Amino acid sequence: MLYQQRRLPEADRLLSQILQRASGDVGALHLAGLIAQETGRLPRAASLLSKAVKLSPRTAPLLDALAGVLNDLGRRHDALAQWDKATQADPAFADAWVNRGTLLKALNRPADAVDSYDRALAIETSFAEAHYNRALALGQLRRFPEALDGLDRTIALNPGFADAHVGRGTILAELQRHEDAMGSFRRAIALRPDHAEAHYNIGTSLLGLGRTRDAIAWFDKAIALRPDHADAYHNRGIAQEELGLHEQALHSQEKALSLRPDFEFLAGDLLQLRLTVCDWRNLDPSMPERIASGERACAPFAALLAFDDPELQLKTATIYAAAKHPADGRLGAIEPKPRGDKIRVGYFSPDFREHPVARLMIGLFENHDRSRFDTIGFAYGPPVNDTMSERIAAACDEMVDLRGMSDEAAARLARALNVDIAVDLGGYTKFARTGIFAFRAAPVQVSYIGYLGTMGAGYIDYIVADKVIVPEDSRPYYSEKIVSLPNFQSNPADRPMSDAPISRAAAGLPESGFVFCCFNNNFKILPDVFAAWVRILKAVPGSVLWLYIAGDAAERNIRASAGAAGLSPDRIVFARNVPHSEYLARLTLADLFLDTAPYNAGTTASDALWVGLPVLTRLGKTFAGRMGASLLTAVDLPELIAPSAEAYEAMAIALANDPARLGAIRGKLRANRSTARLFDTKRFARDIETAYTAMVERYRAGLEPDHLDVTPSPATDRSPSATTP
Repeated sequence: MLYQQRRLPEADRLLSQILQRASGDVGALHLAGLIAQETGRLPRAASLLSKAVKLSPRTAPLLDALAGVLNDLGRRHDALAQWDKATQADPAFADAWVNRGTLLKALNRPADAVDSYDRALAIETSFAEAHYNRALALGQLRRFPEALDGLDRTIALNPGFADAHVGRGTILAELQRHEDAMGSFRRAIALRPDHAEAHYNIGTSLLGLGRTRDAIAWFDKAIALRPDHADAYHNRGIAQEELGLHEQALHSQEKALSLRPDFEFLAGDLLQLRLTVCDWRNLDPSMPERIASGERACAPFAALLAFDDPELQLKTATIYAAAKHPADGRLGAIEPKPRGDKIRVGYFSPDFREHPVARLMIGLFENHDRSRFDTIGFAYGPPVNDTMSERIAAACDEMVDLRGMSDEAAARLARALNVDIAVDLGGYTKFARTGIFAFRAAPVQVSYIGYLGTMGAGYIDYIVADKVIVPEDSRPYYSEKIVSLPNFQSNPADRPMSDAPISRAAAGLPESGFVFCCFNNNFKILPDVFAAWVRILKAVPGSVLWLYIAGDAAERNIRASAGAAGLSPDRIVFARNVPHSEYLARLTLADLFLDTAPYNAGTTASDALWVGLPVLTRLGKTFAGRMGASLLTAVDLPELIAPSAEAYEAMAIALANDPARLGAIRGKLRANRSTARLFDTKRFARDIETAYTAMVERYRAGLEPDHLDVTPSPATDRSPSATTP
């Protein structure tokens, strides 16, 4: 009676008196153990319930109670053993099956958990908690439609179950149904206004819809309700970074990691953020060892930025793919279809808009041989309608919008459209949808241009490169088979450039003196690269370094680093974003483009070469670290490829101090631009089509993917463009 009335101290005193007189009273031991558990005295609870179990080892409620206490003590495997005994002692004890399933779910054994919940529901079909937890386990298994059905059943049984509404919203968000998801989260908040998880999840859905500022407000609400909500800090940081609020993002991510030191892959996110703001003081020197040991410490893109080590990058990508995007075979194998007249190529990208990837790919889209290839653009990411997105839509045979569609549904659709080759233009970059490829969207799946490294995933069959970027002795560091084109990068045959007058003064540059420049993203600037630039500037009197800068924090940190190295901060000039045509014109004001390492310039390097600006690069060991060398080889300027860091510095100084030599290189670049392979878009299209044809022929012949070396196609006739500088 006292226990039922929740008069726990009185009940506990009375039970102590009973146990003093009858220490083997199983009922008293059981109830005293429950009270000790509820009042936080877990060791005492375990001791009391263990005694009761010894006296009555086949009593299921006792075994269930002991398992619960052991679970609370963190002794999960001991708890599982007791729940196994409880279900054996009384197979009709539904509560024990549910509790057992919940532990299995926590142990990352969701399939076993579902089986346990099924046993409970076979006993008690209206057990709302069993339906709820079964649905969560199905969500872990990515069986989202079944999970959604289970949550609908839960809510039908218990409409006031706020957590079930949150769970339903979470599944809807996984299915990319963000508006519907927010409806469920709002219902949870109506039931429980202080439900931090519901507030947090509205933020994640708003983030998925591109409503970034609104998302931050909801993350703030979740943090106010639960100040230890690491996920809310993490996603707030993502939103802040997207808005260019890099310092705020850094603080948010640091807070998330302090709250959850084992937060998967967050250390790598912090590394990338620190590089973005050029804060090099707290870079984690242990990261390579952590990755090598198998720790989920670093996302693959950050590894491309920080490490000139192809083996380490493969390890990072393999860990990430297994954790975030494991292969999912539930759609089954793709049935071979009769050979069609054309090869159907699906290009998947979040960047069919004004974006570097789109600017590089548009020439290929517009030059595909339509008599032999059908092209389908599969778009996701931010819903942007601009001139570039319209141009891409016109260039493709069909455009498909995957926004609001789950990864599984997207893969099903690609299969239904008979796509032969699915080309992933996103990889592990922002807004990417790697999960689509994990379901196998097409018989042949290819990684190209958006992510410059191995995906570490067995379902990506090929990666497009060239022999400079991936020499034969580097092939073991890629999970994909290598497609070696004559040159890697697709480039448009023209780049519209502003003809408005432009001057050094207008750009903030000195009228005289040598101008080194680097318009790469700030996160590509590592401290050793910046130190080399400082030494170069000191060796070339009157020279300046002209940098693209992402924000005030990066500018402030760069200036501070220059001053600490004994270089006047005035020797560094910062450039902000301008429209692309103006950016190209602005590049002509510089004398020499200094590349970064280990992540080289990509689109920015080809832009510089297009306007006639020589690019000095340093040859690395990785895909991203050999991109500059690939571009210079394709424009026949191998003399600008430095074999080492020391050679890079010496060459920069020598070129700045030898105007005649640099002038000769500029002249060679101008001459090569209209003849070299790099800007021969039609020729590139024929080369990659040769590769596509070989991939499909191997598949149709029942052969596994293998390395492909593409023989160069003949050069094409190119008349000068009106927009060529």
